[in-house]
Amino acid sequence: MYAGRDTDPTGPRRQRGAGAVEPLTVREPRGHGPRDGGGSAGRWHPVRRLRAPPTPTPYPDTPNVPASSASEQEALHLLSALGVVAAQARDLDELLQGSLERLIEQTGATAAAVRLFDEQGSLRLVEASGLNAGFIDAERRQPAAGCSCAIAGERGTVQFRGDLRQCIRRSGCNPLPNRPQLAMLAVPILDPAGERVGIYNIYLEPSEAQRWMHPPRMLEWIGHQLGAAIARVRDEYRSHQGALQEERNLLAHELHDTVAQEVATLRLRVRQLEERARGDADTAALLAPLEDLRTRLDHTNDQVRTVMQQFRTQALGTPLETALSRLANRFRRDSGIEVRLIHRWPELALGEREQLHIHRIVEEALSNAWHHGGARNVRLQLETPGGDLCLLIEDDGCGFVVDDVPDSDPAESRGHGLRGMRERARHLGAILTVESDPGQGTTIHLRLPQPQRLTWTTKSLHQAGFNDHAYPACR
Repeated sequence: MYAGRDTDPTGPRRQRGAGAVEPLTVREPRGHGPRDGGGSAGRWHPVRRLRAPPTPTPYPDTPNVPASSASEQEALHLLSALGVVAAQARDLDELLQGSLERLIEQTGATAAAVRLFDEQGSLRLVEASGLNAGFIDAERRQPAAGCSCAIAGERGTVQFRGDLRQCIRRSGCNPLPNRPQLAMLAVPILDPAGERVGIYNIYLEPSEAQRWMHPPRMLEWIGHQLGAAIARVRDEYRSHQGALQEERNLLAHELHDTVAQEVATLRLRVRQLEERARGDADTAALLAPLEDLRTRLDHTNDQVRTVMQQFRTQALGTPLETALSRLANRFRRDSGIEVRLIHRWPELALGEREQLHIHRIVEEALSNAWHHGGARNVRLQLETPGGDLCLLIEDDGCGFVVDDVPDSDPAESRGHGLRGMRERARHLGAILTVESDPGQGTTIHLRLPQPQRLTWTTKSLHQAGFNDHAYPACR
C-alpha cells in the first residue's frame, strides 16, 4: 500500500508518474465512512474478486470433522503389552485384571470392563476396573440387553456411545459419577475359531474414543488377542482339572486297595470274635466291647468309602436339585430317617465346584443327624430371600451343646464334621451358623450373599468355559 503525505491515488504526486492512466473509482468497505468527507467518490473497492470463497480453517472442535486416528504404532504397543499379560496369567482373574490395567494405561481411558457370555447366552459383567462399585454390583445382577454392549456381542461389531445416559438408565446409577461426559466403546471378543466370547468396554473422552474408532480394526485386533488368551487359559484350566482328577482317582484306588481292605478284614475278625464270645460264658463279658469296636469299624469303613467317592467325583454331573434329591432318597433308604426336600434355588445359582461344596455340607449334616443325633425327621430347605442363597438343615434329634464340640478336636468326629462344613462355607464366602440344645434338635443355617454368589458364578463358569452347545444364542 502507498503510504505518503498525499494518500489520494488521484492526487498530483500519483498523476505525475501515471501519465494518461484513468483514475480508479474508489469504494470503501461497507460500514466505513467516506475518507474525504462524503460522497461515493474516493471509496475503495477490490481490484480483483476471488472466484470462490476461502475455505475456513478446520479446528479440532469442529463437529463434522473426524478426529485424528490412533496410529498403528500405538495399537502395536498395546497388543504387545496385552501379550505379556496373557503369557504370564495363571488363571482368568489374572488375565482379565492385567488386561484391563494395560488397556487403561495405554489408551488413556478412565475405566474398562469385560463381559462374557454365560451358558444361557447372556452377556454378563465378569471383571471391571475404575467403575463405580454400585454400578458393578447392579450390572452383575442383570445381563446386558437392548444396549450397545448387547449389540456389540450379538453382531460382533464395534459400538460407540457418546455419553453414559443409556448405562445410567439401565443400572440406575452412574458408572463414573465424576465423569458423566465420557464416551464408551464396546468391542467384541472373538476366540481363534471366530466364535463370540464376549466384549470389552473402555470409557474415554469423546475425542479419544473417536480417535481409537478410526479405523476400528485396531480395536478388533485387541479383541482377537484377548479372545485367544481367554481360550488358552480355559484350555489350561481344563487340562489341569483333568490331571488333578486322574491323580484323585489313583489315590482313591490306593485307599481301596490298602486302608479299605484292611478295615474290611478287621470287621470280619470282630464278627468272628463276637460269635465265639456268644458261645462261651467266660467271654460273654467281651460282647459289649466287641460290639462297640464293630460299630466304630463300620463307621470308619463308611468314612473311607465316602472319601474315595469324593476323590472320584469332584463334580456332581447333574443339577444340584437332582443331586440333593438322590442324596435324600439314598439317606432315607439307608437310615430309615424321613427327609423332606424343598428346593427353590434358581437352576444356575452356582458353578459346579460351588454346588459340590453345598452337596458335601448337606451330606455331613445328614450323617451327623443319623450317627450322633438319632433323628427321625430332617428338613432340607433352599430359599432365595432378597436374592441371597439360604440353606436350612433342621432335624429333631437329641441335640448337643455347640460350645462343647470344639472344631479343633480331631478325635471328636462331630467336631471334625463341623469344622469341615465351616471350611467349605468359608471357601464359598458364605455364613454358616449352627444352633442346637440338648433335646431340641439341631438347625444349620448357610447364607450366601448375592454379590458373593454372583462373583462365584461368573468366575467359576467363565474360568472353565462352556461346551459347544453352551451358548447357541450368540453363535
